[in-house]
Amino acid sequence: MKKNILLIVAMFCLAITAIAQQKVRQFYRVSDPTFNQKVWDWDENPNEVNAVENSFTIHGMFCAVGWDFGGPFWEPGVDMSKYDKLVIRLKSVVGNNLTFNIRDYASFNGVGEEGQYTMPDNVVEMDEEVEYEIDFREGLDRNNGDGQLDLSNIKQFKFWNYWDVNGDKTNPENENYDPDFVDPAPGPDVTVTISAMYLERTLENGEKDYLNLLSENTLQFTDEFLNEEEPGSASYIDNTGTLHMNENAEAGLFFEDQPADWSNYKYLVVVPQLPASESTPYIRYLLTDADDNVFDAGTLRHGWWNRARCAVQDLTTITSTAMDEDAYLENFDASKIASLKWSLWGGVSTWEYGIAGAWLTNTAPAYSTGIGDGTDNTGDYIIENASENNVMTLCLPFASALCGAQVYDIAGIDNPAEPAELYAKPYSGILEAGKPYIIRTNSTRNVTAFRAGANEVAQPEANGALVADEFVTYYVESDKNYLVLNGDGDTFEAVTGRAKRVNSNTAYIDCSKLTKAEEQENGLVFSVKGAQPFEADGITNVTAEPVENGFIFDLSGRKVNIPTRGIYVKNGRKFIVK
Repeated sequence: MKKNILLIVAMFCLAITAIAQQKVRQFYRVSDPTFNQKVWDWDENPNEVNAVENSFTIHGMFCAVGWDFGGPFWEPGVDMSKYDKLVIRLKSVVGNNLTFNIRDYASFNGVGEEGQYTMPDNVVEMDEEVEYEIDFREGLDRNNGDGQLDLSNIKQFKFWNYWDVNGDKTNPENENYDPDFVDPAPGPDVTVTISAMYLERTLENGEKDYLNLLSENTLQFTDEFLNEEEPGSASYIDNTGTLHMNENAEAGLFFEDQPADWSNYKYLVVVPQLPASESTPYIRYLLTDADDNVFDAGTLRHGWWNRARCAVQDLTTITSTAMDEDAYLENFDASKIASLKWSLWGGVSTWEYGIAGAWLTNTAPAYSTGIGDGTDNTGDYIIENASENNVMTLCLPFASALCGAQVYDIAGIDNPAEPAELYAKPYSGILEAGKPYIIRTNSTRNVTAFRAGANEVAQPEANGALVADEFVTYYVESDKNYLVLNGDGDTFEAVTGRAKRVNSNTAYIDCSKLTKAEEQENGLVFSVKGAQPFEADGITNVTAEPVENGFIFDLSGRKVNIPTRGIYVKNGRKFIVK
C-alpha cells in the first residue's frame, strides 16, 4: 500500500514537473506579415523572398531584411523579456559576411545602429544546417556599450549584408582607392534559407500560454437596455456570438462578485469578428477595477479613424497612460478587474458587432493598425479575399481569432447511406491550435488571424470529420471517403480518379468520421458530390453472387477486384478497409 502511495506521489510530482517545464515557442517566417524585405535595398536590384522555401536573397552591401514589430516606428514594440532565448536554425547560406541585429525602441528611434545588439558570430557560407542561439536570460548588451537592450520593447530583427567586394576602390584610405570608380552593385548576393527561427521560454508552474476570457465567462448586457416588453428594442447575443447592440448599450464581462486577477498577463487583446469600415460606428471600451478606476484612453476602439481591428492594451502601462485632460489612473489595480465593457457609438440606432476573441497573453499579436487597404496585410496570418460569403477551410498551427470571417464546425451528413448534403454549425471563440475549421468571409476585406499565444503545434489534429494531414501543401489519395471543398465553396466533392492537392493551412473531410445530423440554425449547407455510402444500411440485400464464392462487393452491390478504403462485403460479411 505504501509502495502504491509513493508511486502515485512520484507520478504526481513528475506531472507537476512536466507542467513546470513546458516550453512554448514563437516562430518567425519570411511569410509573416511582419517580415520586411525592404529594411534596406537597392532600387536597381531589390531584395527577394521565397515564401515556399522560407528563404530570402539580399542584393548588395549594407542591404537588409527583417521583421518589424509593433506597427509604425512611433508605436511600442513587442515584449520579449519573458523569453529565454532566440534560436536561428539555418538550412543553407550562399554568400558571406551576414550579421544579425536586434533593435529595441530606443535604437529604432534615435539612438541609431550602435545602440542595437549584434550577434557575435557572423553568418558565413555553408550548405549544412547550422544553429545560432542568442541567450536572453542575462540581457543583451548594446554595441555602443551603453547598457543593455530593452527586451520588453523590441522593434526589429534584422539580417544585414555588409560584404563590400569593391571596398578597396571606394575607401579613400585604401591604396587602391579610385575617386572615379562607380560601384554598380556593391557586394555580392547572400541567399539564406531558414529551417526554423523562434523565441523559446519555459512556462512557470501553473502559467498558461494565454487565458481565453470568453471560455469561462458569459457576455452580458446592462439591465437598462434589456426591455423584453418591446420586441426588437432589446440588445441580444445570437448563437454565433454576435452582439446585436442598441446605440449606447453596454455589453461585456462583469466580475463584481469576484474580481478577476489579470496581473500575470501583459496584454489584453480583443478581436472583432467584423472588419472596421468607413460606415463602422465607434466601439468604446472601458476597463474598470474593483475600486471604480475606469480606464478609457481611446486605445481600445475600432472605427473608421485609423484604429486597430486587433485592439491590444498593455495592462502594465495603464497607470502611466494619460487619458482625457491628462488624467492618470495611478492606482489602477490589474489584480482586481471588475469589468470589461464596450458600447456602440457613432449616431446609429443598432449594429451587429461580433467578437472573434478576447484573451489575456504575454505575447503581443501582429497589429492591424487601421482600415485602409494597406492595413489588411498586417496580422499573424492573412487570407487575401475580395468577396463576401467566400467559404474555405482553415488550419493554423497556433491558437487565433479571425477578423473578417465567421467560423464553423462540421455537424454531420443528411443521410450516410445516400449522402447529398453536409451541415456545418457556427463556432464561437478562439480557434484551437492545429484544428481545422470551415470559415465564411463577412466582408470584401482580407481575413486576418491574430495569434492568441506563443505556442505552436508541430502537426494538425482532426476536428471531427474535418482533417488536415500537414500544415504545408500535400496530396490525399484517391478515395470516395475523402471530400474536398470545390472552388466555389458550395460543394464537397469526393476525391476520385487521382490524388487531390490540399493547399497549405487547409483541410478535407473524412466521411468515415461523419454522423447523421439535421440542418443547423445559422449554419451552412453544402452539396455532396460523388461520395460513397459509408454505413452498412441495407447490406443484407447484396446478393449479386453466391455468398461463399470469395468475391468482394461494395455497398451498392458492385463487384470490386481491389478494394481501397471503405466498407465491403465478402462471403456475406462486412469488412472495412482503412
